[in-house]
Amino acid sequence: MRESCRGPPASAGTGGRGQNRRTLQSRYKTAEVARIGVSVPTVTTDHIAGHLRPGGSPPGGVRDSAGVKVEQHRLPTTYAAFAALPAATAEETAAVAQVLARFGHAIDNADQELLAQVFVDPPTLEPATSPSHHVVNTEVKHVPAGLAAWSRLVTIAGDGSVASADVLDVLAETPAGWRVARRTVHPRHGGPAVIGDGDGEAPWA
Repeated sequence: MRESCRGPPASAGTGGRGQNRRTLQSRYKTAEVARIGVSVPTVTTDHIAGHLRPGGSPPGGVRDSAGVKVEQHRLPTTYAAFAALPAATAEETAAVAQVLARFGHAIDNADQELLAQVFVDPPTLEPATSPSHHVVNTEVKHVPAGLAAWSRLVTIAGDGSVASADVLDVLAETPAGWRVARRTVHPRHGGPAVIGDGDGEAPWA
């Protein structure tokens, strides 16, 4: 059985293992050149803002040269304060994760009824367009108003470009289950920071 998994011997008409290796390398190189033939530029702040607009594709003229670097809007102090809050139970965390997971499905499928299972007061949806929405890295804590969740929102546009934001939700318990009562979206790159790190009232207060 082991013998049958080997490649052709060196004397085979195909030119042997060395020829096979060179052929595979050539094919890989051709594919790699096709993939990165155009330099991958860094997106500008407009691109990030465009990703986060409701229903929104980024505006035109959003790409810049690869030399452009956009710094992250980091929140170390705010996150440390959030991390120190009392942890939610495993059952509460699982329930909130289910609620927030519906957000991407509702937005990307323009499903107004499903969005009502996410928000206390759901916004009106526009027809689904690029980008797609993905909620990840959710942590859940106890706060006086109910529960607070800190997640990352990752958006992927049709051209393959990606943007991300910190999302802080305050959830209230309703007869139908946990629902987002208040949401703060803080883009990780570009534009003015929505949350001043360590400044003013915490987003979950």
